[in-house]
Amino acid sequence: MTDNLNEDDGTSEMEFPELEPPTLIDDGQFTIPDGWEETEFEQGVYGPDQKEGVQARFESESDTIEVIPVEFERMGNSEFVQGLNSDMGKRESSPEIDEKPDIDPQTSFAVHLRYDTFSSWDSEYYTITSSGDDALAVACWLANADVAGSTAELDEIVNIHNGETMDYRDRSDKDRLEDSFAEDPGRCLISGSPTQSHEVSIPFRYAPLLEGYPTTYQDVPAIPETVDSFRATVSHTEWTEHELDEDAFQSQVERTAEGEYTLDEDVIDIVEGFPAEDVTLATLGEE
Repeated sequence: MTDNLNEDDGTSEMEFPELEPPTLIDDGQFTIPDGWEETEFEQGVYGPDQKEGVQARFESESDTIEVIPVEFERMGNSEFVQGLNSDMGKRESSPEIDEKPDIDPQTSFAVHLRYDTFSSWDSEYYTITSSGDDALAVACWLANADVAGSTAELDEIVNIHNGETMDYRDRSDKDRLEDSFAEDPGRCLISGSPTQSHEVSIPFRYAPLLEGYPTTYQDVPAIPETVDSFRATVSHTEWTEHELDEDAFQSQVERTAEGEYTLDEDVIDIVEGFPAEDVTLATLGEE
C-alpha cells in the first residue's frame, strides 16, 4: 500500500470517524473506564530474582486485559514467554528476532488480551515490560481506548498495533516509533539545556506526558513489543539543586481505589511537556 492515496484513478484519501480521545492520564492518575471492572489486583514479588511488580485483570463483558508476571527470554531467533503463576506462554521465532540481542531469562510483565472478534475470540501478548506498573498503565490505556469510539474495539486496536489494518499508513506501532527518539539523550530534562552529565531512567508509564509521543489515529500511544524505560539526561546543576539520585523517578504507582492508580506528582511536574525526541526509548535487552 502506497502512502499517496490521491492517484489519478480518483481514489480519495481515506476518512476516519471522529473518536473521542481516550483518557490516559487525568489529574495524575490512570484509571479503567466505566464498563470495565478490576477483577484481580495483587502487588508482590515475582520470579527467582524476587522482582517487585503486580498481577491484575480487567474485564468487560467477554473481553479481558491482564497483567501477567512472566519469565522472558530471547535466544538466537526465538523469544520465549512463560507465566510465572500460570501455564500461559508462547514461543515465537523469526529472522527479525535473530537481529536483536540475546536476553537471559528475566522476570518481566506481559500485557495479555483476550477479546471477541466478528466470529469467535482471539488472544494477544500486546507487550512485555520490565515493570509491572508500566504494564498496568498500558492495560488501563487499552481499556480506555476500547470505549473511546465504536471502531476502537480490542480486535481493531490489536490490528493497528500490529500494522494489520487498512489505515491511512498501514504501519505497526514499531514503525510509528522509528526515528521518534534521540539516539543518545543530550538535553537536560529539567532546564532543557545541552548536557550529558547524569543519565536517568523514566518509567514508560509517563509516555503520554511527553510532547510529540507517537500515537495511532485513535490517540492510543504506540507501544513497542517489549519495553524497558525512557532514558534522559540531567545537568549537574539541576541534579544537585533537586537532590536527585538514580532512583529519583522510580516511585511505585499507588492504587487509590479499584481500577484507579496514581503517579508521582513530582515526576509528572518534570516530565510533562518534555519533547519525546529528546529522550531515548529502550526496549528489553538494550543497554
